[in-house]
Amino acid sequence: MQKLILVHGWDYKHYSTQTSSHDVWDNRRNFVDELAKIYELKIVTLPGFCGEKEPNTPWQLEDFADFVEQKIQAGNFKPDYILGYSFGGAVALTHKLKYDKSKIILVSPAISRKYKKKISGAQQAKILYQVFT
Repeated sequence: MQKLILVHGWDYKHYSTQTSSHDVWDNRRNFVDELAKIYELKIVTLPGFCGEKEPNTPWQLEDFADFVEQKIQAGNFKPDYILGYSFGGAVALTHKLKYDKSKIILVSPAISRKYKKKISGAQQAKILYQVFT
């Protein structure tokens, strides 16, 4: 069975060290349950979410990608894929660019930022295509 790591999005109800929820995927449980039928899953809970300790300083995307890599190394779990949802998509993409170990699956990725010059979805796709080819 292939291995898949899940990296969640930035859901405000999960962003707290005091939240009652300990499952960052509780709002997408059916999705996770379906994935579990075909992949061996590992869920990474990012710092500051669902009771996980917040970082002492503000983090950049690279810090979150490094955190995912540390979880991969510490858990001796070598994923075939990293699935990133929303903000997790930006983390997965950053991880791919930095470590280039696993294939990535992006679901509604939050990778587009405001630019002075607007670019179309097709132009964004061309940029991503160039990154991965």
